[in-house]
Amino acid sequence: MVDYRKWDKLELSDDSDIEVHSDVDKRSFMGAKQHQIHAERQQRKLQVEALKHERVVDKEPAQTSSHSPLLIEVSPSRV
Repeated sequence: MVDYRKWDKLELSDDSDIEVHSDVDKRSFMGAKQHQIHAERQQRKLQVEALKHERVVDKEPAQTSSHSPLLIEVSPSRV
């Protein structure tokens, strides 16, 4: 059986149609562009993870404990 997982994250690009200014080195430009693409992809991945975490937190039932740190009981004699 052939394991095709190594092809899951294969990146293909056609660099032949990209024209850069004559003063700009094409290899440097392509390296910078590739770095930008990877950075944007990483940012999207982090956003997706944050949204997944947010969704999980929103689905958790609200805790209605009498010892909640947000609830403060004040007796009438102390007011």
